[in-house]
Amino acid sequence: MKTPGFRLLVDVISRVAGLGALLAGVACGGGVPLMHGAHPLAPGHVRLGAGLSASLTASEAAKIVSGAVVDGDAAVLQEAAAPSALAPWIGGRMGFEGGYDAGLTYTGRVIRLDGRRSFSLGDGGMALSLGLAASGVLPKRHDDLGLRTGGFGADLPIVLGYRGSGGRYAVWLGLRGGAEILNGQRERVQDAGLDPLVPLPSDALEAWHAQGGALLGFRIGVGRIDAVFELGGAMHFARGSLGEVELEIRRFDVRPATALVGRFD
Repeated sequence: MKTPGFRLLVDVISRVAGLGALLAGVACGGGVPLMHGAHPLAPGHVRLGAGLSASLTASEAAKIVSGAVVDGDAAVLQEAAAPSALAPWIGGRMGFEGGYDAGLTYTGRVIRLDGRRSFSLGDGGMALSLGLAASGVLPKRHDDLGLRTGGFGADLPIVLGYRGSGGRYAVWLGLRGGAEILNGQRERVQDAGLDPLVPLPSDALEAWHAQGGALLGFRIGVGRIDAVFELGGAMHFARGSLGEVELEIRRFDVRPATALVGRFD
């Protein structure tokens, strides 16, 4: 016999899965929002959600280190390291004993696996969490630039937060730093009159990307659904070679994000 609780669980899973499938087709931005507070999940408790994030450039500067730059070279490095775009956010977390929990997140550009340890402060309303994450940059193609880039990275978030009585709402702020190693190639534009069957010449891309910033978020729950909002800001530093050209890029971006998250306790 299907109880009301079982029907609610099935309904939440189907809604989140449908929203996730819809958002998976959205363009791939650069940021990976945390979308969780400082308090850990209880052992065996699960969160599953989907939403949207954006990466908005506030300021940017490019510097030629060596070589002769052509139009579009700086855009290639920016797109590889920290693209500005709307992106999906699809994620889940599970709690473990001892104040630990772990999560898996997909944002179109990156798959991120993280774990963290949380510490209660005072009467338990406040908490501090220390995390560590590894990520893989998916080698997707950017058709406008003829660019395909992949890589791997890591980041370290530190989050301080407050959770209200009953856990129906929470607010948090945090600091976060990370780095990526990137590799790929940029196909050059096909000149008129050339044989289209001849492979296009390409430039190899090798780069590193580091970032550091802060974030502020909150969530509020109704029933078994939480609405989560987060705003982050980060400074990005990228340096890499594209063929015979070496470039540096510095950029500050703002990253708003929102999601609906189902609670399975």
